[in-house]
Amino acid sequence: MKKIVFYIAAMVLGVALNTSCITNDYGEENEYMVSYGVLIDDGGVGYRNCILTDSGRRMIIYESNVSSEVINNQKERVLANYTILSGPDEYGDYYICLNGFYDLLTDNILPMNNLTEEQKKNLGNDPINVTMATISGDYLNMPLIALYNSAQTEVAHKIQLVFNNEASTPEHYVFELYHNAYTDKNGMTQVGKYSSFPIKQIIPQNPNKQVTVEVRWLWYQGASVGPCVASGTYTPGSKVAVELTGTYGSQM
Repeated sequence: MKKIVFYIAAMVLGVALNTSCITNDYGEENEYMVSYGVLIDDGGVGYRNCILTDSGRRMIIYESNVSSEVINNQKERVLANYTILSGPDEYGDYYICLNGFYDLLTDNILPMNNLTEEQKKNLGNDPINVTMATISGDYLNMPLIALYNSAQTEVAHKIQLVFNNEASTPEHYVFELYHNAYTDKNGMTQVGKYSSFPIKQIIPQNPNKQVTVEVRWLWYQGASVGPCVASGTYTPGSKVAVELTGTYGSQM
């Protein structure tokens, strides 16, 4: 089996992420939905029985195609696929059948000034494609695509989001996404993964202050690799999702 950080995942689904209602972008009811959120114990039942979506809605897991062991072994941050059975009830809750979780990278963000010189060298400068960047639930969400060489069978890739302290101000926060393919170079096979990074750990959670969030990474600009950047205005604690706009690079 290929030892690689990336695993094949559905990249851009025909449903809306971070959804806050039971209709899609075209006003049609969905058979299933996909949302970012956190797993919580709703009502003190002793296990995580609810997904609190980034839009603030509680999705009570009434039925599940996923075992309770798998649910409880998930990290708090999830990207879930589910079907709404009923709701909202008198408390505003929905009842769902949980269909499954998508593989989600949700590591902590490292401040650049905390890294050693060796750690900085190990970040890598291999291209990584961000297909869309959004902020919701105080997380930075990015579906990612990287290239790997299928001839290499024992090479792991590394992804790291870093907070650039020196380029940031109290009003403007700069994050840099790094990819190290190690010896797995010149790859042509595209492998995708969802990611969701907790910017709430870096940005003070002051709901009365808007800040700008900027993300930088390297990807193909035509035939050569070049810098990409996307930014947007973020209000800590807001339930409104923000889409970052800018230069996303070529779609291969």
